[in-house]
Amino acid sequence: MKKLILIAFILLSFSCSRDIKDFYNTDDNNKMYYESYGSGETAIVFIHGWSVNCRSWDEQIDFFKDKYKVILVDLPGFGKSEHNRQDWSMQHYGKDVAGLCRDLELKNVYLVGWSMGTAVVVEAAVILGNEAKAVITVDQLWQTENDSDITWAEGWFDTEASRYKDFNALNNAYTNDSTLTVRLIGMMPPGDSMPEWWEPSVTSFFKWSATDLKSSVSALKIPVRAINGSWVNTDEEQWKSLYSDYKLTVFENSNHFLVWQYPQKFNETLFRIIVETSDLSE
Repeated sequence: MKKLILIAFILLSFSCSRDIKDFYNTDDNNKMYYESYGSGETAIVFIHGWSVNCRSWDEQIDFFKDKYKVILVDLPGFGKSEHNRQDWSMQHYGKDVAGLCRDLELKNVYLVGWSMGTAVVVEAAVILGNEAKAVITVDQLWQTENDSDITWAEGWFDTEASRYKDFNALNNAYTNDSTLTVRLIGMMPPGDSMPEWWEPSVTSFFKWSATDLKSSVSALKIPVRAINGSWVNTDEEQWKSLYSDYKLTVFENSNHFLVWQYPQKFNETLFRIIVETSDLSE
């Protein structure tokens, strides 16, 4: 009898912690790819930025999976997820992520978003309410006061489309590091032209930053923590006047790809944030 109980326990432990690679059906019938690692009462959901995919977070898997459940997501339009949608708003992306969290029955959710993913995790947190423990934004949302200019946004996209997979142009514009640039280009889908559906997603992000950021952040009741690069100044005072439970960490000598530049430092910083905010809620 004891042997049977032990075997059952081992099988249960294995089934609860096994790695999963699957798809979640969004409300507009897109298959959204996700990966799940580890187990535990606390989950970290990692959301990538524009033009990349869930492989952005590969260095976080092994560090966190023995402590928490780790979820990586390809947002619709990126990676292995489908792109058949009309509504590319940040609110819709937030609904995608919140829906996945609830479908997986995640509790104590830490939402980590990088670049465009920062808006997605804010919107997901609004929906999840007390199921979310904290929002962690990574190198975006440097200020809370932003202008909405569709002409500028379209021009920005045209510039990005013109240097799609152009190693020298991307290296000079963003990384000045050949290893980082190779990794960035490696996440882009096959073909020589930028996917046309990438335009509505990023222009929706710029619009959200100007018109919805403040109201959505103000609706939160959980800590907001930012991990930003030093290449852009973050207006910390502007943030604190909007949301009192905001704290900023800046990585010196870093660019937009600080997660790839300093993976160990990023992991340790994120772990410290999780421990700190967990203590605040007890």
